[in-house]
Amino acid sequence: MLERLILLRHAKAVREHEAPSDFERGLTERGLNDAAAAGAAIAAVGWDVDVALASPAARTLQTLRTVAPALSIGRMLTPAELYLAEAEVLFRAALAAQEPCVLLVAHNPGLHELA
Repeated sequence: MLERLILLRHAKAVREHEAPSDFERGLTERGLNDAAAAGAAIAAVGWDVDVALASPAARTLQTLRTVAPALSIGRMLTPAELYLAEAEVLFRAALAAQEPCVLLVAHNPGLHELA
C-alpha cells in the first residue's frame, strides 16, 4: 500500500554538551528555520501525507512539529523503535503504517542508509 515515502532527517540540533542527553537535544535556530523551509518545499510539491512517523527524540519531534503546519498530515505517530533506528527498522515501520504516503522523520545513519 506504500506508494510514496518521504525521508526527512531531523534539522540541525544543539551539540551534545548543550543538552542533558542525546535524546533531549533540541533544534538550533537554524534548525527551526531549515525545518520550516523543508515543510514549505514538501508542501510545494502538493503531496498529502497520510501518516508522519517520527522518532520520539526531541530534535525529530521539533522537526515534525515545525514542518507540520505547511502540510496536510492525516496522523502523527512516534514509535519508540525509531530512535536511532537502522534502515531496516525504519523501512518496516513505513510499510507497517499501511498508508499510501508516509513522512518519516528520523536520524542518520539509518535514514541515509535507507535512502
